[in-house]
Amino acid sequence: MLIPAMGILPNMINPIILNDGVNLHIIPSEKFTTNILCVLMRWPLCREDVTQTAILPALLSRGSEKYPTVRDIRLAAESLQGSVFDAQIIKKGEQQVLQFFLEFVDDGGISLKVLDFLQEIILRPRSDGAGFYAPYVEGESKNLKHRIEGRINNKSEYAKLKCLEALCQGEPFGLYGDGYAEDLPALTPEGLLTHYNSIWATAPVDFIALGKWDESRLKEMLLEKFMHPTDRNLRSVEPSIKIPKPALRQARPERQLIRLDHGTAQGNLCIGLRGDIPPVGLDFIHFQLANEILGGGPNAKLFTHVREKESLCYAIYSTIYRFKSLMCIIAGTEPDKMEHVMELAEQELSALKQGAFTDGELQSAKQSLSKRWRAMQDNPSACVDFYASQYLLEDPHTLDELLSQIAEASSEGVSGAASRLNIDTVVMMQ
Repeated sequence: MLIPAMGILPNMINPIILNDGVNLHIIPSEKFTTNILCVLMRWPLCREDVTQTAILPALLSRGSEKYPTVRDIRLAAESLQGSVFDAQIIKKGEQQVLQFFLEFVDDGGISLKVLDFLQEIILRPRSDGAGFYAPYVEGESKNLKHRIEGRINNKSEYAKLKCLEALCQGEPFGLYGDGYAEDLPALTPEGLLTHYNSIWATAPVDFIALGKWDESRLKEMLLEKFMHPTDRNLRSVEPSIKIPKPALRQARPERQLIRLDHGTAQGNLCIGLRGDIPPVGLDFIHFQLANEILGGGPNAKLFTHVREKESLCYAIYSTIYRFKSLMCIIAGTEPDKMEHVMELAEQELSALKQGAFTDGELQSAKQSLSKRWRAMQDNPSACVDFYASQYLLEDPHTLDELLSQIAEASSEGVSGAASRLNIDTVVMMQ
């Protein structure tokens, strides 16, 4: 029997419109001792400017006019009742998201100071006039290059990234959301500031507020701080751009095999599968449960049969990418065992398609998925991320409704979802 969730995530796809392409989402909650205000700027993933976009959150959080250094920004955030501030780039489907996150304890009058702080970071970056402050561009370019070159240090994750890159070659999702090292020498302070101004002027922007908020007052303050047309705010110049929905495609007729030789003693296998499973509704729930049974849950068949029973690998699991209806099976093993591991993984997938799993395994998958989603309700930042994904996918279901769908899911639905997945790309790295 599934226990109902607390239902703290209402109003999934009906935001408050502040301006063309600028929306406010309020998630009222009395549960948490902190409030969250999150700002999302969404930009299409594009090879021409993916690296320019990726570096922007680091530049914006490095210094502003009023807070010219990282230390100044940190001290300003801490003065807001111990606020936690973060800025980062996130890849959501086929778009890059510039996310600015502020969590704070509201004493009844801190909200205005919070908006002043975010206004300073977002609208008044430290600059040299026509461009970002040059030393910061140089420093963050080096930092980004170090992170990009460091991808290979996590071999399992790197194999997965290379698999997704090949799997979605020619599609925006196949791009690296944090950019490319070869682009960095061409970045200039002037070009980056021009690009950022274009994003602020035309990108869809979402303010997500979780906690105890006065809706009318928050709307009024956001309009005053961010929407009032000034020389620092160009929202009124052009209409907001439209970001296309991710395309779902079938697997290629003949799978591609990619071998990468890095001279390591351990092998890393990644099997990329494509499907046409919608990211909303009961089909998606069945997709989630299929992943739980195969390799995403505590009693997963890949772990039980391939790792424990056959002792063929030191790690094996599966994960899905909701926005693109993709699954990856990832395994760490000895190089000469990768072929055998892939053969057994295919056998487990075939068995799942044929419904060769027990009702007990299905119930275990339901309990595991439900428990994970319920636990999210105790984490305010996880609530915001869940809401953002639901909104971007235009999925109107609340968490309560999704949990009810899990309870309704059937064995036939799970095997049917698995049957819509086919192997497209295999990466073997050693």
